[in-house]
Amino acid sequence: MLYSLEMQDYKSLFQGLEITALFLGWQDYQSDLWLPVAKMTWKDDFSQYCFRYTKGMARAIEVSPIQKSSFITHPDRLYRSHITQNESLKFKSRMPLSRTRYVSKQQQWLGLPEDPIDPIAYVSRSGGRRYQDSYDVFPEIKPDSQGNYHFHFLPLDVSKLEPDCYEYLLQLAPGDRLEITDNRLNDGRFQLGRLPGYLQDMARNCPAAIQIEVARVNPKAPQFHSLLCHATVNNAPLTPFNAPEYQTYPTQN
Repeated sequence: MLYSLEMQDYKSLFQGLEITALFLGWQDYQSDLWLPVAKMTWKDDFSQYCFRYTKGMARAIEVSPIQKSSFITHPDRLYRSHITQNESLKFKSRMPLSRTRYVSKQQQWLGLPEDPIDPIAYVSRSGGRRYQDSYDVFPEIKPDSQGNYHFHFLPLDVSKLEPDCYEYLLQLAPGDRLEITDNRLNDGRFQLGRLPGYLQDMARNCPAAIQIEVARVNPKAPQFHSLLCHATVNNAPLTPFNAPEYQTYPTQN
């Protein structure tokens, strides 16, 4: 069993808010295009998982020969639901129990309790990225009582920061506000990494709806885990994941 607590009493939580699904994003590094390409949902008791492609995959097939080749022999696969008793491999391979060595430390760096391990909350915050990988994972969550959405994330490209910039990053404190300029985070002095694709998408459509602050600084963590940020998305001007590319196809099973 993947989870370390009784499944019938369990709902995956993200800062106290229920996670209702996971999305898979894809980055085309040649054009810098980012798209949501798949979505995984589950039954309340986690006895069954459903993997479906989103309409963003159709665009990915148009621009990427690699994506197109995976559908040549079975183009109808784009419209099918894949029902399993375990998480889809595309998601499970990015969850912590598939890489157990540093899980307890990573849980701490991500602002999660060391026990019980919640793989869905973990991958929602970590982004599920792998070395030289073009995919990432992000959560669909319920809004809070004010109608706002809350996401925690690790900024991209922190490992590429210059030494003086990185030393400055380590002096940040929880609650420090960060600004967004051309999809990059800054505090008015240094650029401190890049937004993940799904937040870039929101910032491009309605930058005023997003507020970013420092959630945690981890000076003893690997550089890419050193800064955890918290994004608050105001639901009044922007509803996350409402665009057509996030919607799944009607099933033709």
